[in-house]
Amino acid sequence: MYEMRVLVDDTGLAKAAIAAGRPFTETAEAVRDSALFVQETWREHVGHPEGKLISWSGGQFMIHKRTGGYEGAVEMLWPFQGIPLAAWVGPLGFDYPGHLETGYPAFDMKPGLLASPKAKTSKDGTFKYIRVPMWYKGGKERAIEEYGDVETAALHGVVRLKKRREHHSEWARFRTVTSNPRVKQAGKWIHPGLKPHPVGKAVEELTRRQVKIRIQTGMAKDMARIVREGQQ
Repeated sequence: MYEMRVLVDDTGLAKAAIAAGRPFTETAEAVRDSALFVQETWREHVGHPEGKLISWSGGQFMIHKRTGGYEGAVEMLWPFQGIPLAAWVGPLGFDYPGHLETGYPAFDMKPGLLASPKAKTSKDGTFKYIRVPMWYKGGKERAIEEYGDVETAALHGVVRLKKRREHHSEWARFRTVTSNPRVKQAGKWIHPGLKPHPVGKAVEELTRRQVKIRIQTGMAKDMARIVREGQQ
């Protein structure tokens, strides 16, 4: 996450100026404007309609359109913790950005799927199972090409969903996950994991110079004003 705080070399002067009713208004505005700039840049990175190739000091990675929910989660807090010279930018109320930033290792999805409240128990009570919709790219045209007609496709688990899934086709192929020991599914439900996509770090590197210039300019204006007022 991106946190900005203005560090004043002469803290005594800063405290005296604020106590005398001469707050660093230009600096505070610069912090706010900088935070908005960072927020806009961050949202642009994760909300690009065609996906965006992002470069940073550690290499490159792609952010795809399916992360669009991330865009709306990037918030700007100013004043941060009640301090006008501080701001914070980052995703709030959305778990996915954290996973995207740090990545996660491969894992077996079967335990979680079979623990779902939608999972059913076999008639003899010996095993559990659940039917899972998988995105079927190509929809009706692909179903007809593969199976001849939609009726035959349906017999193979390919159906048109009543409710469209976000960022995906409305067509899906249903697969059955089961704990039945007679059904071999070893390795079929292993999620490959996710490589780290350090968006926050990339945005910080990209915006750092402009943020520094904005805040230094605001500070210079405030200090010049305070000096002028002190000479009057």
